[in-house]
Amino acid sequence: MNYIVRLFFLIAFFAILNSAAAQSRQVKVSVNNTDKTTLPGATVLLKNKADGKPVSATTNADGDAFFEKLQFGTYSLNIT
Repeated sequence: MNYIVRLFFLIAFFAILNSAAAQSRQVKVSVNNTDKTTLPGATVLLKNKADGKPVSATTNADGDAFFEKLQFGTYSLNIT
C-alpha cells in the first residue's frame, strides 16, 4: 500500500512539472528589410493582449530576437 501511495505522488509530481513546463515557450522573431537583408539592432516589443505585459528584445547580427519563457496567449508585435 505504501508503495502505491509513493508511486501516486511521484506520478503527480511529474505531471505537475510537465504541466508547468508546457505553459511557456521560446519564440524567435526574425527581422528583415523588404530586400531580405537582416536588421541587427532593431527593438522587438511583444505585448500580451490578456494582461498588457510588454517584453522586448534587440535583434542580433543575424536579425533574430529571442523571447524566453513566454506564456501562451495572443501578443501584439511592434518593431522599431
